Amino acid sequence: MGINKKLVELLSTGVALHSSGISNWAFKKNQALIVLDEIRDIHVPILGGDVFLFENKLLVPAYENWSCDQLNKETYG
Repeated sequence: MGINKKLVELLSTGVALHSSGISNWAFKKNQALIVLDEIRDIHVPILGGDVFLFENKLLVPAYENWSCDQLNKETYG
């Protein structure tokens, strides 16, 4: 299976947030950990993430996030 097909398959297990104006997908914590491992295994870089909560059926930022910076000689592959 190609990287793009595998990535689409992994992302489709989450909830697309595009209708909320966010160009990303949401996963429950346990699901996110599995998806992150599998994305790492196909060598797709992930540069950061944000934490949101569902409150009263609305997406609310938890003001928690993480990110990493690419090192000078580090590639994305």
